Amino acid sequence: EVRALDDRLRTCTYKMSALLEATREIPEETAVLALLDGDSVLHRSWLRELATPIVRGEAPVVTGNRWYIPDRTTVPNLIRYWWSSSALPLMYVLQFPFGGSMALRPELIRDERLRSRLRHAFSEDTTIGRFACEQGGRVHFQRSLVINNGEDISLRGFFNFDTRQLLAVRMQHPGWTWLG
Repeated sequence: EVRALDDRLRTCTYKMSALLEATREIPEETAVLALLDGDSVLHRSWLRELATPIVRGEAPVVTGNRWYIPDRTTVPNLIRYWWSSSALPLMYVLQFPFGGSMALRPELIRDERLRSRLRHAFSEDTTIGRFACEQGGRVHFQRSLVINNGEDISLRGFFNFDTRQLLAVRMQHPGWTWLG
């Protein structure tokens, strides 16, 4: 089912408005809610591998990540490659899930405390990860769900990407000082 966003909230990003609207009425029998980026190239068992730790009760949030490994050697591509090399371990240590390949227990997104935070959020990943940890859960990183990203990036594109990433962490996660 494809739907257009009907209720654009002015207190958060379009993506958060869409997530809140799409998850307003999740059927009670839903066991796992999976989120992914539209440009993700997934392998055949992606959903099973993403859902299994949740179904087994091992964690309320499961994630993979995006590993940047460019096809061409250019200065901006190498900068993003090295950025990725340092960011992924920090995401693991600080419990920052990757929203482009993430699953969560539906009761998390039904929780009005999380929904209230999302109404004022820049991104879903740090908001959901932080909330899950505050509730006594953890973010489970599934190594088999790391997605290769080989796209080229320009220097301006990298600057925009890096600014957005740092802004999201600065705005929404107490571990941001590790990056400063």
